Amino acid sequence: MGQECRPRGLGRDAERLQCGPIGGRSLSAWDELSTKNGKICLCKTTKSCLGARFGRTRRHWSAGKGAPERLDEEVRDKKARIIHLERMLNDARGENDALATSVDMTRMESMESENARLNAICEDQGNVIAEMEGKMDQLVDALEKAAEAGLTRSQPMKCECSTRSWKNPSANREWRCERRLWKVRGKRLREMVEQVRGLLEQRDFE
Repeated sequence: MGQECRPRGLGRDAERLQCGPIGGRSLSAWDELSTKNGKICLCKTTKSCLGARFGRTRRHWSAGKGAPERLDEEVRDKKARIIHLERMLNDARGENDALATSVDMTRMESMESENARLNAICEDQGNVIAEMEGKMDQLVDALEKAAEAGLTRSQPMKCECSTRSWKNPSANREWRCERRLWKVRGKRLREMVEQVRGLLEQRDFE
């Protein structure tokens, strides 16, 4: 090793130094210096390797150290988002309740107006029905009176026409026709009276 680290290119001066006592000490010192330089180079190399390893270890440690901080930040962000969503949900519920209340009020107002309209219609119909009932009662009375008047009138006409029939046969035929006509009218009047009475009885039953 000492031979490889000796200085080269000195020529004869180097050979002369090797032959003397000073040259031997110089070569010994040079060898020692070369050895120290080799150790220094080895230390520098080792230091570089250790520095690289330390750098990698430090980066890994920094990455591992920053992970909890990132997780805490993500947790805070998610909590803030949850709070925001809860507020939005509460606002939506409030709007929904307000809308439902508004719809209910609108429905109630509509139902009240419809109820008032139906009450007015029922009142009008009741007045019309009462008026019709009064007219039907009057009609029944009029029909009964007309029927009685027709039957009462037919008796004198029958006697008068029977007396005339002995004197004039043509008058007898007229009397018979008129009698049949009065019978038909009286029958119709009685039927109308019965129909009206049936309607009145049905009305009272309902």
